[in-house]
Amino acid sequence: NGLNEYNGEWYFLSNGQIQRTHRGLAEYDGEWFYIENGKLVPTVNGLVEYDGGLFVFAEGRLCKEANGLWQDPADETWYFLSNGQVQTQHTGVAMYDGAFFYVIDGKLASDYNGTIEYDGAVFNVVAGQLYDQVA
Repeated sequence: NGLNEYNGEWYFLSNGQIQRTHRGLAEYDGEWFYIENGKLVPTVNGLVEYDGGLFVFAEGRLCKEANGLWQDPADETWYFLSNGQVQTQHTGVAMYDGAFFYVIDGKLASDYNGTIEYDGAVFNVVAGQLYDQVA
């Protein structure tokens, strides 16, 4: 049962048979992998919708280590992640590379210009990045 290797390919089995209709995720050795037609798909990279969420994959593996702001190479959009999942419920501030950014529904608010309150102060925001404190 589960993921098993045969001749260099990984298959999802149940009761010793490949589950060719299985599409989704399968766990192996504490990691999650993307499966289509009962076979691991190592070419899956980037964001994948699964079970109502958006998850980041690299070479077919769910990137649970992906936390914080992450840029999708496909369209260059920035997302806020926790354990490899886009946190669509998060609206607030996220830090990246020593700077602070405004996130709305798990996505960098790159088109937002204005002010926001953060940590008891008001900050000026330009293209989603927090700059100077204004109050």
